[in-house]
Amino acid sequence: MDTSQTLRQADAHHRGGRLLEAERLYKIVAAAEPDGFAAWHRLSIIKYQQGHLFEALHLVGEALARDAGSAAAHSNQGLILHALERYEEALASYKRALLIVPGDLDVHVNRANALLALGRCQEALESYDRVLQDQQDDGDVHFNRANALVHLRRFDEARAGYSRALLLKPDLATDLCRRGAGFHRQGRLAEAMTCFEEVLSTNPRDINANHLSGVVKAQQGDLQGSLNRIATAAALAPNVGIIQMNHGNALQALGRITEALDKFDTAIALMPDSFDA
Repeated sequence: MDTSQTLRQADAHHRGGRLLEAERLYKIVAAAEPDGFAAWHRLSIIKYQQGHLFEALHLVGEALARDAGSAAAHSNQGLILHALERYEEALASYKRALLIVPGDLDVHVNRANALLALGRCQEALESYDRVLQDQQDDGDVHFNRANALVHLRRFDEARAGYSRALLLKPDLATDLCRRGAGFHRQGRLAEAMTCFEEVLSTNPRDINANHLSGVVKAQQGDLQGSLNRIATAAALAPNVGIIQMNHGNALQALGRITEALDKFDTAIALMPDSFDA
C-alpha cells in the first residue's frame, strides 16, 4: 500500500481536528510499517490531545525507540510527562530535545514551565528571559515569567510582567484571576492581590477581580477598601448570591447593620438552598 498517501490523508484530518479519522489512518500506517516513526509519533500526539496520557506516553516511547534523534518526540514526551506531573522526567526529556535542537524556543518555554512547577523559580525566570530575548511579544511567556516573579516575591516586577502579558493577550485576565484565587486559598494574600490589582488595572469592571480583591482587603484589615470593591462587584452582578452575601459581610464589618441585613436577605433569595431553614 502507499503509506505516504495514507499518512498525508491522516495529517490532513489531524490538522482539521478530525482526530478519530486521523487516528484510524495512522494505525493503518503503523501496522503496515511497524518500524516506521511518523505514525507512532503522531498517534502519541493525538492521545495527548484526547487526554489519554498514559497511552500517549507509551506511544511516544515507541516512536523514540524507532528514532531517538527526534527532538520533536523528546519535546512531546516532556509535555506528556508534565501533564502527568512528572516534572523531573519532563525536564530530562526537554534536555534531550535541546541537545538536538538547542535553539528551539518552544522547548525552552516548556522547560521553564516545568522548572516553575518544581518551584525552581529563579531557574525558570532565567529560562523565560532567554526566550524573550528572541520572542518579545509572546503573552503566555510574559504571563508565566510574572508567575515566577510572584513566587520570588518580586511583586512590582510581576505586575509589570502581567501588564505586558494582558496587553499582548487580553484573555489571560481570566487565568490571572484564577491564579489570584489560588493564592487566596493558600492564604498568600500579597500574591493574590498582585494578580487581582493587575486585572483591575486593565479592566476596572472585572467582576471576579473586584469581588475577590474585596474579600482579600477585608482579611488585610482594609474594611472600607473591601466594601468599595465588593459593592462594585455587586452592582455589576446583582444576581450572584455569594457576592451579595459578601457585600453584607463588608457592610456588617463597618457597623452598617440595616444595610447588611438587606444584602443578606437578597443573598438568601438568590441561593435559598445554601441556608438552613
